[in-house]
Amino acid sequence: MLEQTLVVLSRRSYADTRVEDICASAGVSRATFYRYFDGKDQLFDALIDRMMAEVLETAAHLGAVTPDADGRATLAHWLADLVSITERWGPLVDEVNMLRASNPEARGRAVVMTGRFADLLGERFAAGGVKDIDPTMAALAIIAMTDRTAHQIRTWNIDLDRSAVVDALATLAMKMLHPMGT
Repeated sequence: MLEQTLVVLSRRSYADTRVEDICASAGVSRATFYRYFDGKDQLFDALIDRMMAEVLETAAHLGAVTPDADGRATLAHWLADLVSITERWGPLVDEVNMLRASNPEARGRAVVMTGRFADLLGERFAAGGVKDIDPTMAALAIIAMTDRTAHQIRTWNIDLDRSAVVDALATLAMKMLHPMGT
């Protein structure tokens, strides 16, 4: 049901999505839906939890981003994962990026998760020798750059080679993190 909710959210906004739409897409009855969720907000919270786990998992495996080929390879691998996650969870990311009165708790949780994510990345950047820029601010900038790029690819239906996208993002990020590096 969670996967089908992403499909519905890709066609409609959260506010315009009804439980009936989710049930029809998932092929389940309203009774089945309410056996697992109290309502649409609880389902949205479950989606946020799953997305947060995936995002934080990618940061947990990121090595130090050093100013050499190994650091760039580490960063490129992580960026490929993040682009993939952002594309997969795009409809949800779009919803939490919008100011909404209907579910401010979910948005708040996503903001906290992004802060934790940026802190983890900042630690990996600092471990790699980043010193001319605040590592956490650099992490937020790279997260934003990656999020918007994946959003544009998804919503504009741009057919780009993902490895070329990741290569460009990695090059830009390395120039930001290690301007004097190789």
